[in-house]
Amino acid sequence: MRIDSGAPRAARFPFVPGWTKVNPRSVLAAISAGLTLALLILAVEELVGLVSAWLGLGIVGCDFTVYLASARRFLDLGSPYWPAEFVPGFSLDETNFLYPPTTMLLMVPFLWLPAVLWWALPLGTLAWWLWRCRPVVWVWPILGLVAFWPRTSGSLAAGNTDMWIAAAVALGLRFGWPFVVVLLKPSFAPLAVFGARRRAWWLALGALALVSVPFGALWAEYLAVVRNVGTPLTYSLLNMPLALAPVIAWIGQSRTRPQDPGRRISRTRLPAERGLLGAE
Repeated sequence: MRIDSGAPRAARFPFVPGWTKVNPRSVLAAISAGLTLALLILAVEELVGLVSAWLGLGIVGCDFTVYLASARRFLDLGSPYWPAEFVPGFSLDETNFLYPPTTMLLMVPFLWLPAVLWWALPLGTLAWWLWRCRPVVWVWPILGLVAFWPRTSGSLAAGNTDMWIAAAVALGLRFGWPFVVVLLKPSFAPLAVFGARRRAWWLALGALALVSVPFGALWAEYLAVVRNVGTPLTYSLLNMPLALAPVIAWIGQSRTRPQDPGRRISRTRLPAERGLLGAE
Protein backbone atom coordinates (compact mmCIF):
# COMPACT_ATOMS: atom_id res chain seq x y z
CA MET A 1 0.00 0.00 0.00
CA ARG A 2 1.46 3.39 -1.10
CA ILE A 3 1.34 6.30 1.24
CA ASP A 4 1.89 9.74 -0.25
CA SER A 5 2.51 12.44 2.31
CA GLY A 6 2.27 15.18 -0.31
CA ALA A 7 5.59 16.65 0.88
CA PRO A 8 8.29 17.63 -1.62
CA ARG A 9 10.79 14.96 -2.54
CA ALA A 10 13.65 16.83 -0.84
CA ALA A 11 11.66 16.90 2.42
CA ARG A 12 10.63 13.23 2.25
CA PHE A 13 14.11 12.01 1.28
CA PRO A 14 16.64 14.42 2.81
CA PHE A 15 19.38 11.86 2.36
CA VAL A 16 19.09 11.94 -1.47
CA PRO A 17 21.82 14.22 -2.87
CA GLY A 18 20.61 17.18 -4.90
CA TRP A 19 23.77 17.78 -6.89
CA THR A 20 22.23 16.19 -9.96
CA LYS A 21 19.88 19.18 -10.25
CA VAL A 22 22.60 21.83 -9.99
CA ASN A 23 23.09 24.04 -13.04
CA PRO A 24 26.55 23.31 -14.51
CA ARG A 25 26.99 27.02 -15.24
CA SER A 26 26.48 27.77 -11.57
CA VAL A 27 29.12 25.23 -10.64
CA LEU A 28 31.60 26.72 -13.12
CA ALA A 29 30.79 30.20 -11.84
CA ALA A 30 31.46 29.10 -8.27
CA ILE A 31 34.77 27.52 -9.31
CA SER A 32 35.71 30.71 -11.17
CA ALA A 33 34.87 32.88 -8.17
CA GLY A 34 36.79 30.59 -5.83
CA LEU A 35 39.84 30.58 -8.09
CA THR A 36 39.71 34.37 -8.32
CA LEU A 37 39.51 34.70 -4.54
CA ALA A 38 42.52 32.40 -4.13
CA LEU A 39 44.52 34.43 -6.67
CA LEU A 40 43.62 37.70 -4.97
CA ILE A 41 44.65 36.34 -1.57
CA LEU A 42 47.98 35.24 -3.03
CA ALA A 43 48.40 38.61 -4.75
CA VAL A 44 47.77 40.52 -1.51
CA GLU A 45 50.13 38.20 0.35
CA GLU A 46 52.80 38.78 -2.30
CA LEU A 47 52.34 42.56 -2.19
CA VAL A 48 52.42 42.72 1.61
CA GLY A 49 55.55 40.56 1.70
CA LEU A 50 57.25 42.70 -0.91
CA VAL A 51 56.38 45.95 0.84
CA SER A 52 57.57 44.55 4.18
CA ALA A 53 60.88 43.51 2.66
CA TRP A 54 61.34 46.83 0.90
CA LEU A 55 60.48 48.78 4.03
CA GLY A 56 63.49 47.20 5.68
CA LEU A 57 65.65 48.34 2.78
CA GLY A 58 64.03 51.76 2.58
CA ILE A 59 63.08 51.37 -1.08
CA VAL A 60 59.26 51.36 -1.00
CA GLY A 61 58.15 53.76 -3.71
CA CYS A 62 61.64 53.73 -5.23
CA ASP A 63 60.42 54.56 -8.74
CA PHE A 64 58.31 57.42 -7.43
CA THR A 65 61.40 58.73 -5.64
CA VAL A 66 63.31 58.68 -8.95
CA TYR A 67 60.50 60.61 -10.64
CA LEU A 68 60.57 63.28 -7.94
CA ALA A 69 64.36 63.54 -8.13
CA SER A 70 64.14 63.92 -11.91
CA ALA A 71 61.47 66.61 -11.53
CA ARG A 72 63.69 68.54 -9.11
CA ARG A 73 66.63 68.18 -11.48
CA PHE A 74 64.46 69.51 -14.28
CA LEU A 75 63.48 72.59 -12.27
CA ASP A 76 66.98 73.21 -10.89
CA LEU A 77 69.20 72.31 -13.87
CA GLY A 78 66.83 72.35 -16.81
CA SER A 79 67.14 68.63 -17.58
CA PRO A 80 65.75 65.51 -15.85
CA TYR A 81 68.58 63.33 -17.20
CA TRP A 82 71.84 62.41 -15.49
CA PRO A 83 75.11 63.33 -17.30
CA ALA A 84 76.13 59.67 -17.09
CA GLU A 85 73.14 58.75 -19.26
CA PHE A 86 74.76 60.49 -22.23
CA VAL A 87 77.63 57.95 -22.18
CA PRO A 88 77.07 55.18 -24.76
CA GLY A 89 76.35 51.77 -23.26
CA PHE A 90 75.52 52.93 -19.74
CA SER A 91 73.80 50.29 -17.61
CA LEU A 92 70.36 50.78 -16.16
CA ASP A 93 69.98 51.09 -12.42
CA GLU A 94 67.33 52.34 -10.02
CA THR A 95 68.34 56.01 -10.49
CA ASN A 96 68.08 56.29 -14.29
CA PHE A 97 65.33 58.28 -15.96
CA LEU A 98 64.28 57.06 -19.42
CA TYR A 99 61.01 58.91 -19.97
CA PRO A 100 60.25 61.61 -22.55
CA PRO A 101 60.57 65.17 -21.22
CA THR A 102 56.78 65.64 -21.48
CA THR A 103 56.37 63.36 -18.44
CA MET A 104 57.47 66.35 -16.38
CA LEU A 105 53.91 67.60 -16.83
CA LEU A 106 52.81 64.67 -14.69
CA MET A 107 55.71 64.43 -12.27
CA VAL A 108 56.52 68.05 -11.38
CA PRO A 109 53.15 68.70 -9.66
CA PHE A 110 53.87 65.84 -7.26
CA LEU A 111 56.71 67.85 -5.78
CA TRP A 112 53.90 69.61 -3.92
CA LEU A 113 50.95 67.22 -4.08
CA PRO A 114 50.54 64.55 -1.36
CA ALA A 115 52.49 61.45 -2.34
CA VAL A 116 49.52 59.20 -1.58
CA LEU A 117 47.73 60.64 -4.61
CA TRP A 118 50.35 59.08 -6.86
CA TRP A 119 48.79 55.71 -5.97
CA ALA A 120 45.24 56.75 -5.08
CA LEU A 121 44.35 58.47 -8.36
CA PRO A 122 45.27 55.69 -10.83
CA LEU A 123 44.17 52.83 -8.59
CA GLY A 124 40.90 54.61 -7.87
CA THR A 125 40.37 55.00 -11.61
CA LEU A 126 40.96 51.28 -12.14
CA ALA A 127 38.51 50.41 -9.35
CA TRP A 128 35.89 52.68 -10.94
CA TRP A 129 36.41 51.06 -14.33
CA LEU A 130 36.04 47.53 -12.96
CA TRP A 131 32.87 48.59 -11.17
CA ARG A 132 31.52 50.15 -14.34
CA CYS A 133 32.30 47.14 -16.54
CA ARG A 134 31.18 44.55 -14.00
CA PRO A 135 32.98 41.79 -15.94
CA VAL A 136 31.29 38.41 -16.08
CA VAL A 137 32.48 35.80 -13.63
CA TRP A 138 34.45 33.91 -16.30
CA VAL A 139 36.77 36.90 -16.66
CA TRP A 140 37.51 37.18 -12.94
CA PRO A 141 40.32 34.57 -12.89
CA ILE A 142 42.12 36.39 -15.72
CA LEU A 143 42.01 39.62 -13.72
CA GLY A 144 43.11 37.62 -10.69
CA LEU A 145 46.14 36.41 -12.66
CA VAL A 146 46.95 40.02 -13.54
CA ALA A 147 46.87 40.91 -9.84
CA PHE A 148 49.03 37.90 -8.99
CA TRP A 149 51.53 38.63 -11.76
CA PRO A 150 54.83 39.42 -9.95
CA ARG A 151 55.44 42.58 -11.98
CA THR A 152 52.07 43.94 -10.83
CA SER A 153 52.99 43.86 -7.15
CA GLY A 154 56.41 45.24 -8.04
CA SER A 155 54.87 48.17 -9.92
CA LEU A 156 52.55 48.96 -7.01
CA ALA A 157 55.27 48.75 -4.39
CA ALA A 158 57.69 50.84 -6.46
CA GLY A 159 55.10 53.40 -7.54
CA ASN A 160 55.82 52.78 -11.21
CA THR A 161 54.07 54.68 -13.99
CA ASP A 162 52.43 51.39 -15.03
CA MET A 163 49.57 52.37 -12.71
CA TRP A 164 49.03 55.62 -14.59
CA ILE A 165 49.20 53.89 -17.97
CA ALA A 166 46.55 51.39 -16.84
CA ALA A 167 44.36 54.28 -15.64
CA ALA A 168 44.85 56.06 -18.99
CA VAL A 169 43.78 52.90 -20.83
CA ALA A 170 40.64 52.65 -18.68
CA LEU A 171 39.73 56.29 -19.30
CA GLY A 172 40.62 55.88 -22.96
CA LEU A 173 38.16 53.04 -23.34
CA ARG A 174 35.48 55.34 -21.94
CA PHE A 175 36.35 58.71 -23.51
CA GLY A 176 38.88 57.94 -26.26
CA TRP A 177 41.31 60.84 -25.91
CA PRO A 178 43.09 59.66 -22.68
CA PHE A 179 44.76 56.93 -24.77
CA VAL A 180 47.18 59.67 -25.83
CA VAL A 181 48.61 59.67 -22.28
CA VAL A 182 49.95 56.16 -22.96
CA LEU A 183 52.53 57.76 -25.27
CA LEU A 184 54.30 59.08 -22.17
CA LYS A 185 55.64 55.53 -21.79
CA PRO A 186 56.99 54.66 -25.27
CA SER A 187 57.31 50.93 -24.60
CA PHE A 188 53.51 50.83 -24.20
CA ALA A 189 52.86 53.19 -27.13
CA PRO A 190 51.02 50.59 -29.30
CA LEU A 191 48.15 50.69 -26.81
CA ALA A 192 47.58 54.35 -27.66
CA VAL A 193 46.22 53.55 -31.13
CA PHE A 194 43.06 52.06 -29.62
CA GLY A 195 41.66 55.57 -29.39
CA ALA A 196 42.60 56.65 -32.92
CA ARG A 197 39.07 56.10 -34.21
CA ARG A 198 37.76 59.06 -32.22
CA ARG A 199 38.17 62.66 -33.19
CA ALA A 200 38.90 63.65 -29.58
CA TRP A 201 41.98 61.39 -29.69
CA TRP A 202 43.44 63.35 -32.59
CA LEU A 203 42.72 66.62 -30.84
CA ALA A 204 44.47 65.34 -27.71
CA LEU A 205 47.40 64.16 -29.83
CA GLY A 206 47.67 67.63 -31.33
CA ALA A 207 47.56 69.18 -27.86
CA LEU A 208 50.33 66.83 -26.70
CA ALA A 209 52.42 67.83 -29.72
CA LEU A 210 51.94 71.51 -28.88
CA VAL A 211 52.98 71.14 -25.24
CA SER A 212 56.00 69.12 -26.40
CA VAL A 213 57.43 72.05 -28.34
CA PRO A 214 58.61 74.12 -25.32
CA PHE A 215 60.80 71.24 -24.15
CA GLY A 216 62.99 71.94 -27.19
CA ALA A 217 66.52 70.59 -26.78
CA LEU A 218 65.42 68.11 -24.12
CA TRP A 219 64.09 65.94 -26.93
CA ALA A 220 67.61 65.64 -28.35
CA GLU A 221 68.83 64.67 -24.88
CA TYR A 222 66.08 62.08 -24.54
CA LEU A 223 66.92 60.51 -27.91
CA ALA A 224 70.58 60.42 -26.91
CA VAL A 225 69.73 58.64 -23.65
CA VAL A 226 67.55 56.10 -25.47
CA ARG A 227 70.31 55.51 -28.01
CA ASN A 228 73.00 55.11 -25.35
CA VAL A 229 71.18 52.80 -22.95
CA GLY A 230 72.63 49.31 -22.85
CA THR A 231 69.27 47.68 -22.16
CA PRO A 232 66.46 47.56 -24.75
CA LEU A 233 63.41 49.59 -23.84
CA THR A 234 61.30 46.47 -24.28
CA TYR A 235 62.44 45.41 -20.79
CA SER A 236 59.22 46.89 -19.39
CA LEU A 237 56.93 44.79 -21.60
CA LEU A 238 56.65 42.27 -18.77
CA ASN A 239 54.67 44.98 -16.96
CA MET A 240 52.05 44.99 -19.74
CA PRO A 241 49.43 42.80 -17.96
CA LEU A 242 48.52 45.62 -15.57
CA ALA A 243 47.99 48.01 -18.48
CA LEU A 244 45.82 45.40 -20.23
CA ALA A 245 43.59 44.81 -17.21
CA PRO A 246 41.09 47.52 -18.25
CA VAL A 247 40.91 45.98 -21.74
CA ILE A 248 40.23 42.54 -20.25
CA ALA A 249 37.44 43.97 -18.09
CA TRP A 250 36.01 45.82 -21.09
CA ILE A 251 35.98 42.71 -23.29
CA GLY A 252 34.32 40.67 -20.55
CA GLN A 253 31.92 43.34 -19.33
CA SER A 254 28.49 42.26 -18.21
CA ARG A 255 25.58 42.84 -20.55
CA THR A 256 23.25 43.44 -17.60
CA ARG A 257 24.78 46.69 -16.39
CA PRO A 258 22.32 49.18 -14.88
CA GLN A 259 20.84 51.44 -17.52
CA ASP A 260 19.45 54.91 -17.47
CA PRO A 261 16.07 54.95 -15.64
CA GLY A 262 14.48 56.70 -18.59
CA ARG A 263 15.48 53.86 -20.86
CA ARG A 264 14.03 51.28 -18.49
CA ILE A 265 10.72 53.12 -18.39
CA SER A 266 10.51 53.45 -22.16
CA ARG A 267 11.25 49.76 -22.62
CA THR A 268 8.56 48.68 -20.15
CA ARG A 269 6.00 50.90 -21.86
CA LEU A 270 6.82 49.69 -25.33
CA PRO A 271 4.56 46.55 -25.34
CA ALA A 272 1.58 48.55 -24.06
CA GLU A 273 2.13 51.17 -26.73
CA ARG A 274 2.22 48.47 -29.38
CA GLY A 275 -1.06 47.12 -28.05
CA LEU A 276 -2.72 50.51 -28.29
CA LEU A 277 -1.48 50.98 -31.81
CA GLY A 278 -2.78 47.55 -32.75
CA ALA A 279 -6.21 48.36 -31.28
CA GLU A 280 -6.44 51.47 -33.43
